[in-house]
Amino acid sequence: MTRLRMIITKKARPWGFALLAGIALVMLGMGHVYAGYARDLLVNLGTSVLVVALTYAIFDPMFQELRNARVSEQPFFDDVRFSRNVEYAATVVRIMDTGNHILEGRQRDRFLEALRVAAERGVQIQILLLDPDAKATEQRAEEITPVDVRGVIVENLRYLYRCKSGMTPLHADNLVVKTYDALPALQLHQWDDRALISFYPVGTRASASPHLEINVSSSLGQFAERRFHELWHNEITTTLDQWWMTELSFCRDGTRVASREVRYAEHRGDVFIDGAHIADLLIDFGREHITAEDNPGRRPCDEECAYAMTRLPAAAGLYEEVIAEFNHKYGEADRHRTIEPVILRLELLDRVAAA
Repeated sequence: MTRLRMIITKKARPWGFALLAGIALVMLGMGHVYAGYARDLLVNLGTSVLVVALTYAIFDPMFQELRNARVSEQPFFDDVRFSRNVEYAATVVRIMDTGNHILEGRQRDRFLEALRVAAERGVQIQILLLDPDAKATEQRAEEITPVDVRGVIVENLRYLYRCKSGMTPLHADNLVVKTYDALPALQLHQWDDRALISFYPVGTRASASPHLEINVSSSLGQFAERRFHELWHNEITTTLDQWWMTELSFCRDGTRVASREVRYAEHRGDVFIDGAHIADLLIDFGREHITAEDNPGRRPCDEECAYAMTRLPAAAGLYEEVIAEFNHKYGEADRHRTIEPVILRLELLDRVAAA
């Protein structure tokens, strides 16, 4: 309700001045019609109202600038309050972080519900997290050891994907999640025209450090918004859907036979896919006669490449590590599968030929 009152007040300012000025002019005009006490009363009231209108027009913008420039320090991040602000946001919610701490703790369900409610009301929600496989993730992990930064981000993305998947397609479009591959500059939590910002201290998480609550129209707020938009629109970002699945084209003797979205995991510099999504192709054509090609610009590869697919034996020590990576990325459901997964390693064809 407070946010709604602020929006109504902001939109009503020009109309308020026009109304007061109009009333004043009417009173002054009527003062020339009447005589005696009525004339004096109308002229005095009209003049007073006009002075009020002019004072409002002159000084209110100044007071608004002072309100915008006001910065208050919050000694800790209030998860409950922020979730409430998200739920009652009117236009936009933005989050820029490495891995978001709210999605780890007891307030996770409350926060996800707030995201859902806001998205269903048409609020544009933009969440920008650090790429779990970026070099910056390793650097940040070294700064706040023993926090598993990569593990936190992967878990964040999994919960956000499930939240988005539980919405109708129309509402899901209002929740956009991306990952960025760059050194994080600051932490941003914005709802409408207010925001909490913090910087990344060494030795502790940003969520545990003091935050500044600011107006986004202030100089500091505009700086934070510019940084957010620079990363949001940069080519280094990956959408949540691209991180969750990758689209591959499958060819037999150079002829494309199918295109599929497959689950994948990156481990030790290699890319592994879940062969369950292409079991019919493996049966129809045989693994030795079918190759995979990725689409340029889509994760996990940035340029067009052709791959052979090598099955990873279940007895191999690497197999358990890759399965653990799949389970971490896609969640508990994978651990209760009745069919043993077929893990395929993608190997560049020129490397295979050289071997």
